[in-house]
Amino acid sequence: MSTVLFKDAKIINEGPHKGTNQDVLVEDGRIIKIDQSISIDADVIISSDQLHLSGGWCDIGCYNGEPGFEYREDLGSLRRAASHGGYTHIAPLPTSFPPLQSSSQIDFLKRLNESSSVTILPIAALSQELKGISQNDLLDLSHSGAVAFSDIHLGTEGSGFLSRSLEYIRETGRPIIEAIYHPHHSDHGVVNEGAVSVSLGLPGIPAADEMQQVHRLIEQAVYSNGNLIIHQVSLATAVELISEVKGTCPIDATVSAMNLLHSDEVLSTWDASYKVLPPLRSEQNRITLCDYLNKGLISVITSNHMPLSKEEKDEPFGQSAFGASMLDLVFSVLNTHGQNLDHSQVIYGLSDGPYKTLGLSAPIIQEGEVANLTAYDPSLPAVCDTDFIQSKNHNTPYLNTTLRGIVLATFNSNILVQNT
Repeated sequence: MSTVLFKDAKIINEGPHKGTNQDVLVEDGRIIKIDQSISIDADVIISSDQLHLSGGWCDIGCYNGEPGFEYREDLGSLRRAASHGGYTHIAPLPTSFPPLQSSSQIDFLKRLNESSSVTILPIAALSQELKGISQNDLLDLSHSGAVAFSDIHLGTEGSGFLSRSLEYIRETGRPIIEAIYHPHHSDHGVVNEGAVSVSLGLPGIPAADEMQQVHRLIEQAVYSNGNLIIHQVSLATAVELISEVKGTCPIDATVSAMNLLHSDEVLSTWDASYKVLPPLRSEQNRITLCDYLNKGLISVITSNHMPLSKEEKDEPFGQSAFGASMLDLVFSVLNTHGQNLDHSQVIYGLSDGPYKTLGLSAPIIQEGEVANLTAYDPSLPAVCDTDFIQSKNHNTPYLNTTLRGIVLATFNSNILVQNT
C-alpha cells in the first residue's frame, strides 16, 4: 500500500494545523500533503461524518503476560487490543516471567516491531527479577533501546536502592517508573477506605497510604534530582503535590482512565470488574481529578490494562483479583462517560503527554513528517461485546454496553490498520 488519504479530518494534536479540518495524504509512510481539499486516486480513503485525526496514541504501563502468563495476554493479543483501541505505541511494564531484563529480550521486541503497526517501547526491570536488590546493567539496557526502567512496585520498598538508581541513570535521560500499589501493600484492603467501604463491610485502602508513598518517592526524586514517573496516582492531592515539585526536578505522574470516570459509589453493584488498583476513590476526588486534567495538571492517561482469566475474576468480591481489561476501550469510555472532560486534553493525555513523559518526541501532523496517526469518530456507536474486545480476556465493567466513539484506523511503521 502506498497512499492513504484521510478525508476532511479535524486535526486534534499539537502542531500548525491544530483545530482545523484538513485532508491528509500519506505516501510510503510519510505525510506528503495537508490541504483543505486533496483530489487524488488514493489506494485507501479514510472518511467519516466526524473524522478526527491525532498523533498515534501511546500507553504507559499496560500488562503483558508473555512469557509466563500468556493465559492473560500475549504479545499478539496485546498488540491487537492496542491497535483496536487506537494505540500505535505501548510501553508495558516488565510483568512477564522472567521480566524484561536483558539486551537479547529487547532485541527480540525490536525485531517484532519491524512488522507491526504497534511499536512496543521496552520498559526494562530496574533490578534482577524485580527484587530491588541487584541492579541490572541499566546503561547497557538503555543503549539497547529501553525507554524506561521499573521495578513496578517492589523497588519502592528500598529507598536507598531507588535513590542510587535514579542517580546512576541520570545521564541516560531515561526515567524510572514506580507504581504505588500492589495487593500486598493494601493491608488486605480491597476498596477505597470511606463511607462506601463501611456500608459494604469491605476492608478499605486508606488515602493516607498513597500520600505516604507519594511523599516518599518525591523525597527520593528531589534528593537524587532523578527522572521519576509516579505511576497510577489516584488522589487529587497527590497530583497537586507532584505538580508543585515539577519545577524543581524531573518528576511526573500518570492517572488511570477509570479513576477519572468512576467513584467508589459504583461498587454498591458488587461488580468485581470495578475492583482495580489504584482503587476508585470518592466522587469529589474524581471531579477534582477531571478538573486537573482539563487544566493540564495531568498529562498522561493510562489504560491500567490488566486482563485476567475468568477464574481469577469470578470470585466473591473480596477474593476477586484486582484489574480490568481496558486497552480496547479507553477512548470509547472516556468519550462516553467523561462528559465533563475537555476533549483536546483527553487526546493530549493519550498522545503527546505519554511520549513527552517518556522523554520521546511526540508525533506531529505536518508535511514531511513520518506518519504516526490515530483516526477516530467520537460520534459513532460502539457495541462492546466479546467480538469487539481483542484482548484475551473480557474482565471489564463495560462488557455488553453501547459506547460512543470508535477508532477507525491507526497508521504506524508504514502499516495501516482499519477497524471494521
